[in-house]
Amino acid sequence: APTVAGRPGSTVRSTAPAASTIRTTDFGRLDWPVDGTILYRFGRNVTPDNTTLRWNGVGIQTARGTPVKSISGGEVVVSENIGTYGLTVIVQHGAGDYSVYGSLASASVAKGGRVQKGQTIGTVGTADPDMPPHLHFEIRRSKGAAVDPLDWLRGK
Repeated sequence: APTVAGRPGSTVRSTAPAASTIRTTDFGRLDWPVDGTILYRFGRNVTPDNTTLRWNGVGIQTARGTPVKSISGGEVVVSENIGTYGLTVIVQHGAGDYSVYGSLASASVAKGGRVQKGQTIGTVGTADPDMPPHLHFEIRRSKGAAVDPLDWLRGK
């Protein structure tokens, strides 16, 4: 199981079904959790001051308070503040697949709850005062390995 960012030794435990609600046929077809513009991309990014950052997800810039929707059904395994992620919801979709929604202003789901595809799980905020309001969004597959969410989301 993946560890919770900022919490050494912690793991995410779930009673979600063994089969994932995210299928390989969903590659490039999942609905976006919010509409907006890409603030930062998955992987290594070099800032204007030549600092290299590694992002495990993407930042989707949009207005504060914009509803955030789950990309697939599953169980909420985290709904709390997590270090630099700020208020975060993590949904376990089964078979080691997770979606991570960070930098939220509010969460409308609780740990242990079930969510459906397209269900509002919170609203956009900002955890970093140096960044505009955005959703930090990750997809983790194969027991927590981060993958580029843009490969899985429907093309714009």
